[in-house]
Amino acid sequence: MKLDERMKRYENAYRFHLTPRTPLIIRVDGKAFHTYTKQFQPFSDVFSKAMEEVAKNLLNNVEGAKLVFTQSDEISLLLTDYNTFKTQSWFDNNLQKIVSVSASMATYYFNKFMESVSEKPAFFDSRVFNIPIEEINNYFVWRQKDCMRNSIQMLGRMHFSQKELHEKNTTKIKEMLIEKKNIIWEKDLPEKFRSGIIFLRDEEKSKTFLFSENANIVEELLKREE
Repeated sequence: MKLDERMKRYENAYRFHLTPRTPLIIRVDGKAFHTYTKQFQPFSDVFSKAMEEVAKNLLNNVEGAKLVFTQSDEISLLLTDYNTFKTQSWFDNNLQKIVSVSASMATYYFNKFMESVSEKPAFFDSRVFNIPIEEINNYFVWRQKDCMRNSIQMLGRMHFSQKELHEKNTTKIKEMLIEKKNIIWEKDLPEKFRSGIIFLRDEEKSKTFLFSENANIVEELLKREE
């Protein structure tokens, strides 16, 4: 066997492909952002805007992307490859390429937006997986609930010590904020920080809504063309 053929066999042994004609989720996360974000105030508009720009750029440049949801330092992108019989999947559903390229795209877009604000470079990692159509909305409900929980905890840390918050769940933290600080999470924290930001394909304006109450949005995006 020739050398190049032998080397290709090693390489191809780990060339995995995701299931075709099935919804796909890409989630990119900031790497070690608990350290990176220390340079910003909690609920920073600058940081939030940077994540919005990354989300929009991924939505507009990833083939088959239908919807993107971002909260905190993570972005979830929904892809389909079955709108028509001739619809192609991104990188032929090559898992390694999708993971590496999506992470590098997020890293580039974020650092480009932040170059005038921060001298520290940021990095993103990525994961990708197929998911049944029936679970798509549940996935986004899950990530949105994570956003809500994290925002309550972060708001609590802004106003109470670690000792005061010890073993306090989100319901108790909200009660403490109202009783001791006269802060109402649902009213005083902007909606984008409470429930995340959403962009739909071909719609430039961001949206904020609860996936648990808007399953029809996802259902419409997943429809096949006749």
